[in-house]
Formats: sequence, structure tokens, C-alpha cells
Amino acid sequence: MEKINPDNMLAIEQPLLKIVVEKLKKNVKSSQKLIEKDMLSAQNIIDSMLLQAENKPENDADITMEIDTDHQVQLLSLLKSLKAKLTEKKNEESFLVHQLSERAEHSQKVQTFSSFSNSEYIAWSKTRMNRLLLDFMIRMGYQESAKTLASRYDISDFADFDFFTRIISIEKSLLLQNNCSDCLKWCFENKTALKKLNISLEFELRLQEYIELCRANKVQSAIFYSKKHFKNMNSDQYTKYSQAMALLVFKPTTTCKRYQKLYNNNKWNYLANMFRSAAYSIFGLPSQPLLYPLIQTGISNLKTHLCTSSNFEDKNKNCPICSSQALKSISEDLPYSYHTNSHLVCRISGLKMNEDNPPMRLPNGCVYSYLALKDIAQQNDKLIVCPRTGESFAFSDCKKLFIV
Repeated sequence: MEKINPDNMLAIEQPLLKIVVEKLKKNVKSSQKLIEKDMLSAQNIIDSMLLQAENKPENDADITMEIDTDHQVQLLSLLKSLKAKLTEKKNEESFLVHQLSERAEHSQKVQTFSSFSNSEYIAWSKTRMNRLLLDFMIRMGYQESAKTLASRYDISDFADFDFFTRIISIEKSLLLQNNCSDCLKWCFENKTALKKLNISLEFELRLQEYIELCRANKVQSAIFYSKKHFKNMNSDQYTKYSQAMALLVFKPTTTCKRYQKLYNNNKWNYLANMFRSAAYSIFGLPSQPLLYPLIQTGISNLKTHLCTSSNFEDKNKNCPICSSQALKSISEDLPYSYHTNSHLVCRISGLKMNEDNPPMRLPNGCVYSYLALKDIAQQNDKLIVCPRTGESFAFSDCKKLFIV
């Protein structure tokens, strides 16, 4: 009975927890900034009120009282607004804590299973499979289908709809609208993390906005934009910036390949990919759905040299790789399965051939299992029709094979 390795299983579950932890950290930092900003504004209002009180003329008390009332209204409005914002942040935090608790509980269950045949493990693995499908659907943009799946199997706590919805929305603004505004806003929100990971996404977006101004022949706007945004660059960024400055002279119709490349619209695909990669890195997500590496691992475990054979007769109808063009395409660059012992499988029945079900050779050289040929013979007056060649033979003509 094969035992479960909890460490290997938990390694797969790590991104499920990491993204919620990063969201919580971001939520706390955002709340802290809100408090610091609004409390500074509140302190400024209070200071103004105190200053006016100190300078109050003795014979002008009514006017001063009116001014003080205005400041009180401003202060009260500011504090009410801060309370509303913090309440929203608190609700978001409570939801994230609940999500993290549910996901952690789900992941910890794997340590309680003794083997893969455990009934509780089978139920747990079905939930995990649905969760992997959910992750794939959300990443690929199938939001409605993902919501249906989450609702049907009660796995909404494992879904990150808000995160991926925004990722897809920003990607569309880059690819379909050629607009950097949403992505720049995201960069501002994650400025500290981008700097820590040394990701120059904001620079690339600014450079593209500058290029678009040059494309529109807005020379003065391009010069002003470059002076405002291109500061404190590293050597690689400065090299790109210096080359892009020539676009003030070279127009989109230029025949110079060096500057044609800068005007190429394929840059938007590069920016979209760079953005998605940056977002995944910040929130600890793998670059592709977890379903992909797990499928590839399973395919590699099943793949044999016959799976890639061009001879149709070598295919096994019971093999998922042989019977699926999609899986066959995925398997092309994957390694073959490693077997210290070979197993013979009957092409007709799909059953393993052994001492209880030995391989039998027909006169035409084709080999099938004893039980499969016996079943065919019983249904066909002791005659066997070879499924590969269509030839007919008597059951007595079959020879038992022995593997040495």
C-alpha cells in the first residue's frame, strides 16, 4: 500500500495560501497609509483651529465661532470618511482571514491520510481536482463557468475572482485599447513590491506612452513627458531611453529598422506578458495554472515509445495519450516513463497479460490475451477474427507465448 508524502502534496498547495497572505499584507499596509494620511489632515485642521483661537480678537467672538464651526465640520467629515474606509478594509480583512482559514484547513487534511486508497483522501482529491479546474478557468477568463463550478461544489473560498478579474481587465486595456493608465495605477499600488523584485514595469509603460506621443507627432508633449517621468534610471533603462529620444526626429514611417522596432505594436504583447508575470511574482503564483504541471507529470508517467509512433496499429485504445490528440500534443516534449519491469497489455481487453491471462500468438503474428481471444471464440463458433487485419483463425491455431 503506497503511502502519501505530505511534503510533496503541500508543495502543490503553497500558492493557494500565498496569494491570500499577500492580500492580507497589502490590506494592512493600505489601512496604515489611510490612517497616517487622514490623521495628518486632521492634525492640520486642529492646528488651524488652535491658531485661530490664539489670535481671536476679544470683540469678534461671533465671527471666530463661525470659523471654528467650519473647521469642526471639516474635521468631523474627515473622521467619518476615515471610519467608513477602515470599516471597508476591516470587512475585506475578515473575508481574507476566513479564506485563509478554509484553505489552510483543506491543506492540513493531507497529513491525516494514510494512503491513496483512503476514502477520505479520495474525497479530498476530488475537491482538489475541482479547485485546480476552477483556477484554470479563472486564469483563462472563463469567469461565469468558474462561478458555476464554485457554486456547484461549494469551493468559492478557493477562488480568487477579484484578483484575476483585475489582471484580465488590465491586460485587455493594454492589448485591445493600447492604454497604460490602468496598469500604471496598479504599478503605483504595488510600487514597493516592484522595486523589491527589481521589476521595471513602470519604466516600460512610461516609455511606451512616450512612444505613443511621438507616433501622434506630439513633439512638445513628448518632451515634457520625458522630462517629468524619466528620472533616476539604471544603465539599461538609460540606454533604452536614449534610443527612444531619437523618435522625436524619426517618424513612424521611417525605414530605419532600429526605430521601426520601437514603433512596432508587438510591444503591447510584451507589456501585457510583463505585467502578468509581475503580478504573479508579487503574489507568489506560478506562471501557469497548476493543472498544467500535474497533467504533464501524469502524461510523462504513462508515456511510452509507442505513444509517439506514426504507425496507427501501435496505438492502444485504452491509453489516454494514444486516444487523445490534445494529450498527444502535450506529450511531445515530455520524457518517457521509466519502467524497470515491462508489462504486456492486451489491445482488445486492456487487461494485463500474466500467468493467469497469458499472451497468445495468432498465425499472422499478432498477440492478444488468452481471455480476450477465448471470449471472441465463444461468440463466433470458435473462430477468432483479428481486429487488426480482419483475418479469421481457429482458436486451436493460437500459440501460447512465454516471456523470458
